[in-house]
Amino acid sequence: VDVCGAGQQCCSDGVCIDEKSVCVAGAGTKASVFAWSFSTGKLPVVPEVVVACDDNIIPSPTPSSLLDNKSNQVCVNAEIKVRFTSLIDSASLFGSMIVEACDDAACANPTPVPGAINYNLSDIALLNEWLDKTGDESVIGGIQDTLTFKPTVNNGLLDQNQWYRVTLTTDIKSEVLEAPLSAAKMLPAAPGTCVDPAGKKAAYCFKFKTIDSSELCKLGKAIVSPDPFIAKKFNEVYKDLYNVTAISAENKCWSINASAYDWRWNAGDAPSDDSDPSIYAKVSNDQEAAAGVLKGKPKQSLITKNKETPVVGEKVWAKTVSSNNEVEDSAVLHISPNKPKIIDWWPKCETACPNAAIGALFDMDMDAASFDKKVKLRECGNGEIFNAAKCVGGQWQMLSAETTNKNSQEFIFKFAANAFLSPGYWYEVSFNNGIKSIGGSELDESSKHPWGFKVKNDPSNCALDHVNIFPASSIVYWIGDYADYLALPFGSPDECSATGQMLVSNTYNLLTQPPNSKKRKFPQ
Repeated sequence: VDVCGAGQQCCSDGVCIDEKSVCVAGAGTKASVFAWSFSTGKLPVVPEVVVACDDNIIPSPTPSSLLDNKSNQVCVNAEIKVRFTSLIDSASLFGSMIVEACDDAACANPTPVPGAINYNLSDIALLNEWLDKTGDESVIGGIQDTLTFKPTVNNGLLDQNQWYRVTLTTDIKSEVLEAPLSAAKMLPAAPGTCVDPAGKKAAYCFKFKTIDSSELCKLGKAIVSPDPFIAKKFNEVYKDLYNVTAISAENKCWSINASAYDWRWNAGDAPSDDSDPSIYAKVSNDQEAAAGVLKGKPKQSLITKNKETPVVGEKVWAKTVSSNNEVEDSAVLHISPNKPKIIDWWPKCETACPNAAIGALFDMDMDAASFDKKVKLRECGNGEIFNAAKCVGGQWQMLSAETTNKNSQEFIFKFAANAFLSPGYWYEVSFNNGIKSIGGSELDESSKHPWGFKVKNDPSNCALDHVNIFPASSIVYWIGDYADYLALPFGSPDECSATGQMLVSNTYNLLTQPPNSKKRKFPQ
């Protein structure tokens, strides 16, 4: 890496001097065991090409003489693949990977090769970084660090006995996830190493030549990625998460067209013809037409179920049959959702209405049945400040926990003695163990601490100001059918709530037909 500035040279002792000066003789090379970077601005993340070829590693760049000395004997079903050290901005990829056919190794008269570029994510570290920084699991299929070029002519095969040149341009740009870093483009290639495409600057290039034969490379092994993967949500679709790379039997540094094979996917202890043997997850097993025959795709989605995996995880398998031999690989899947947390609660003031509703909002869907007898309400005296030591009375029995929205995240808790709260008194709300999300994860310990509130010193109930109805709209499909609505009463805006305190619904006769029912039936 050139650490010196423009017009400077780096001497063997690590000192930068003017490029016209002469380095001090005999200074020698100094060893370094640690280095770091810092900046007065944002640190740029410059994409670099991963150069790697080893067992169970997706080769990059491939095929290329950078990996072995057989790059002039490449089979025609080889894939052109490049991996990067960072996530790549998909908007920067258009026209940034140029593949050309050449007359010879010099490639003086190149001809562009028409093709399509597929993107996917291979590096689990980059995937985990994305999830840690954004928490956004819905777009996993849209982030990438790997480019694969496939010709759109000749049935997706390369030509026989043909030199090829692959050029990556400086338009390729990283995608960053946090403010201290800034996205940056690839740096120009060193002078004399690559030829600049028309109107562009070359950042990286490599060449290879195919064999003078139509014989295809055989499938040697498969590599499923990402491996491992930690899913943080139950009942979630991770679109296009998994991808299988086909490795040539002739050379582990070559990947070949995985779409030529019929892949069967499943989650479970072993590869299975049963598409859904796992109690933890399912793999989509989507198919596509290839030469008029439906074949399982090399890229599939993950669908988690509502059960947490054991410590060792579950396996996701991809298998196919090649030359009468089964080729398979697996990746480890962990399903370990975050524990649910309370993100809002009410009342949380000292002027609550005697008829105020008591409720909480969670950060994920909750199991309503798990609240049974696990939410406590205690009266705590009428002093000037809240004093937990005065919460000595028996706890009020919770009658029900009712959701206020379609996502089962917001709940109102009803108690046996909760027709009216005592004016001027403090109350404590607390949660016992056993409250769980819809997927079975226990409430986070940080959310089990009690909270206190005080009722205003006025026996008058707060008057009804407005009503919110959930859902805002519903569709029924036949005469006589009905839709469930929930009416939530609110008081006027006050110092306890800028939008008005939520009130207990049994104080009012709201949307009841017949009486004491929240279901609104559409007449025939």
